[in-house]
Amino acid sequence: MKLHHIDDGLPFSRNATHGATTDAIDTVGGVLYPSIGAATSVLLLVIGGTLFALRRRLKQPSSVPSCEGIVVYPSQGPAPTFVTKDVVFNLPILHSANSTSDILADLDPEDLPLSMERPQPRTIRSNSFGSYGLGGSLGCLEPDLYKATPTEDPYPEGHIGRIWMKLSHEPKTEQLTVTLMKARNLPARPGGSCDPMVRLHLAPGDRRHVQSRQKRRDCNPKFDETFVLQVPNGDLSGKTLRISVIDGGRPKRNSTIGYAAVSLEGALPDGEPRIFQLDLDKEPPDHSARGEVLLSLQYNDHSGRLTLTVMEAKGLRQGVVEVCARATLSKHCKPLKTRRTALARPRQGCWPFSEALHFRLSGPDASLTGSLTVSLLARGTKERALGRVVLGPYMFARGPALEHWTAAFSKPREATQRWHTLS
Repeated sequence: MKLHHIDDGLPFSRNATHGATTDAIDTVGGVLYPSIGAATSVLLLVIGGTLFALRRRLKQPSSVPSCEGIVVYPSQGPAPTFVTKDVVFNLPILHSANSTSDILADLDPEDLPLSMERPQPRTIRSNSFGSYGLGGSLGCLEPDLYKATPTEDPYPEGHIGRIWMKLSHEPKTEQLTVTLMKARNLPARPGGSCDPMVRLHLAPGDRRHVQSRQKRRDCNPKFDETFVLQVPNGDLSGKTLRISVIDGGRPKRNSTIGYAAVSLEGALPDGEPRIFQLDLDKEPPDHSARGEVLLSLQYNDHSGRLTLTVMEAKGLRQGVVEVCARATLSKHCKPLKTRRTALARPRQGCWPFSEALHFRLSGPDASLTGSLTVSLLARGTKERALGRVVLGPYMFARGPALEHWTAAFSKPREATQRWHTLS
């Protein structure tokens, strides 16, 4: 029976302990939770008030602007000095400064660092705000500082263009280098612009030419192109570089704007490159300034002999005394034979030769593949070329020289005479 009462009391004792624990936890929770909530609310109110106060302070406008940390470049040395004290100034009035002394004059001497002494006025260049010529207020420019220095001569009335080029000759390779630089003041077409290009060729004798690229809608083109022409050292003094400026937008018959020429005789005395500035002319250079020569040409189709008779020359350069004629027969551009006349002296304004030179030129295509170059040479310490004329078919000659060659072969064994202008 005792065991029965003990077993019945165990469940009753456990229930009583559990109920006491639950009541204690509820009592503590009822006191702790409200305290935590109150502390959190106070903290949030403090944070919110602080942020609100800071925001209002930031929104308040400053009545006087200030600048912190102005960099001043004193004239005593290249190193900048930093003024860390606030320098108060009013806007928008700005005072021009001719040196750092003008900037430091507004500061209280007691506020300046010990290492920063007030500079004395000097008449030297200073790295200050006023040394750049800014006038009375920031943002003003001095127009005199931006005026371009004139590097080109003024253009005269009726000017049709000017061209610049650089020439140099290399004796070792016998090459003439032509650098086409630029052109200025080219005339525009009515109601339009100009599409210029430049052609270069050597005279006399050379019918081939080189041509620059065409510039579109530009009356002041810049070319910067280089051409290399083969010129033997012995022929340099007798050559002339001829320049033609062409407008590609004009009709073909009136496409040439103007002409210019550079005589290579004495143009490059020391072999150094030289820049030429040439004004264009409406008319091509006058070839007759070099003089004229009277030639007789006869071809014998049976023997295949070509006879050239140099009759006389006139209009040669002043100072020329003794002159000889040199004739070279070529076939397929390859020289075959060269002959000379005796020296001729002036007589009544002309140089009489009256000497026949014979060449052999045979074959059915002799008139189409052969050519004859006649040059007049002045005798001196060195033979100086006065000019020449090339007789031949269409491949080598034009104008009177082509007509004279064609007449000699179309009328065999009949001599034909004609004056030719030296080039």
